[in-house]
Amino acid sequence: MVTAGSNMGFLNAILAITSPGDEIILQTPYYFNHEMAVAIAGCRAIPVPTDSNYQLRLDAIRQAITGRTRAIVTVSPNNPTGVVYSEADLRQINALCASSGIYHITDEAYEYFTYDGAEHFSPGSIPDSAESTLSLYTLSKAYGFASWRIGYSGSHYG
Repeated sequence: MVTAGSNMGFLNAILAITSPGDEIILQTPYYFNHEMAVAIAGCRAIPVPTDSNYQLRLDAIRQAITGRTRAIVTVSPNNPTGVVYSEADLRQINALCASSGIYHITDEAYEYFTYDGAEHFSPGSIPDSAESTLSLYTLSKAYGFASWRIGYSGSHYG
């Protein structure tokens, strides 16, 4: 689906999968627009701190899931830290979401911004992940279309 930037794609995803009062897990530090979109939908952002290297804390994420949780959000490469989450961790988040009946919303706006040998991995490329993975992309970063605000999203990519 083509959207008015990946922020609109994120808001559309939240509006499509939640009802007011639901919860969305965000990794801290997180992209501020994600928290605003969650609030616009009448939902509650559940911040889960990353470790001292800004990597995912899988046990803390598992513990944050409640009956109101509708999604876990990852941004890799991350905004604002720039850290790239490992393929193994992203695969575990996908498996956790699939087994919990929730979504993995993966914001990949900075997919081409990797350095020092780090490699981007798209959770949407995992076979049979389409039912629980929503991938978000944008043209405004890597392609320099900042003022055009063109994004796209999908439930399977790759």
